[in-house]
Amino acid sequence: VRWFGTNTDISDRLRAELEQQAQRELLDTVLDNVPIMIALWRVDGSLEWANREYARTFGWTVAEMQGQD
Repeated sequence: VRWFGTNTDISDRLRAELEQQAQRELLDTVLDNVPIMIALWRVDGSLEWANREYARTFGWTVAEMQGQD
C-alpha cells in the first residue's frame, strides 16, 4: 500500500478574496450614498444594481425595478 498527497497553501488566495470583498463593500457603500442616480445594467437590458438615489427618484425598490423592462 502506498500513500500519495499534496499540500497547497491557499492563504494568499483567501487573503486576496477577503481584500476584494472589503473593497467591493466600500465601493457599494460610497456609490449607495452619493446624491446622484447610479445604475448598472446587464447586456440584456436588465438592472444589475442601483443606488438609493436611483430608487428614491423612481419610487421603487431595487428589487421591484429588477423585475421591470
